[in-house]
Amino acid sequence: MPETLRALVVDDDPIASKTVMFALEQEGFRCDLAVDGEDALRQLDDDTYDLVVTDLRMPNKHGHALSLELLEKQPRPHHRRAYKRGRSASHQGLDLARRRRHRL
Repeated sequence: MPETLRALVVDDDPIASKTVMFALEQEGFRCDLAVDGEDALRQLDDDTYDLVVTDLRMPNKHGHALSLELLEKQPRPHHRRAYKRGRSASHQGLDLARRRRHRL
């Protein structure tokens, strides 16, 4: 029997998080939810995930800060960021891409 992949969805918007979790579950993932970056880090300390999907704009610790911390973790989970339209989000994405390129 194949191993079930685990995903952590990080989003403070209940509709968006349910939509993402539904889509991932249809692909065979077992999903957990974190409502912000701090909650996600607590869950990542307690458990192992194959994939982390995060929103950028959230209270407490936003998705950009969470993604930077995930880049430092070993082993590093696969993670995706959900970019909302706007200048700040695109600049954060470029910063993450530069940091990741230097670490590979």
